[in-house]
Amino acid sequence: QKTYRGAINYNFSGKPLEFEPFKKSEFLKKKKGLKFIRDINFNFMPSQISVQSLFDRSYQERKARNITSSSTSSFIFESPTFYQKSFNWSRVYTVRHNFTKSLTFNFNASTRSLIGEPPGQVNRNDEEQYDRFKTEVWDNIKNLGDNTNYNHNFDFNYKLPLDKIPGLDFISANARYSGTYAWDIVGNPDDTVRLGSTIRNSNTKTIQGNLNMETLYNKFEYIRQLKNPDISQKILLKENKKKKREEKKEAKALEKELKKNGGVPLDSTLTKEEDKKPEKEEPDTLENEKNIIQKYLID
Repeated sequence: QKTYRGAINYNFSGKPLEFEPFKKSEFLKKKKGLKFIRDINFNFMPSQISVQSLFDRSYQERKARNITSSSTSSFIFESPTFYQKSFNWSRVYTVRHNFTKSLTFNFNASTRSLIGEPPGQVNRNDEEQYDRFKTEVWDNIKNLGDNTNYNHNFDFNYKLPLDKIPGLDFISANARYSGTYAWDIVGNPDDTVRLGSTIRNSNTKTIQGNLNMETLYNKFEYIRQLKNPDISQKILLKENKKKKREEKKEAKALEKELKKNGGVPLDSTLTKEEDKKPEKEEPDTLENEKNIIQKYLID
């Protein structure tokens, strides 16, 4: 028994060859609403082309031992030699192309074929018989053999340019279309009577959308301020300034009222009033700050 395996691979990876017809347009640069037109682009170079060729051949000779012949037996049976051969050729194709920055295409295909061989022994010592063997095998290889199965799958992916429209940059959406196809032969391709083949195919369409709520909320000035880590200090500073203005206003009003009641000095009156008032417990500063911030956010 002998087994032979071999492979030939080719792989091409290309750099993008892009064309952007409106990129340098000064008019479109000034119009934010036309950004989706300015960003129109085309790519003429496939990103990947790959071809794999796999060969797998096995050859086996098998003969049963004769245990029926003996000097006392009259029954003689000579077992013929059994030859088992298989020569398979598999090919795999891959193509990837980004037609634009938003539209991509992927294609994968594979096929398997059987390379026919003459029946009987492959005898290298018999030059005439071996020449016939090589001629028939090479002819079958040139014809790509007899296909036994084939399948492929592909998909298109497109990113909708919603994020390039003013006011909709918080929305992203992707559309995808994919398909599959498979073909298999029924029976042996070398048989004179063909039993037909089976075919299967399918396709899928999907649309996926996403909403970035953080981007949406950041459009509002009030929410951007709330996200500022220094917002607490700003609120407290603002409230302190407001409180000081109110205290000054109350002090001026009290001074005017005292002058109308007899011109009593403001300092002495305040001193007497403060002596009469019972001492109040100072509120907790941290709790007071929390109340101020909470009131500001609610208002």
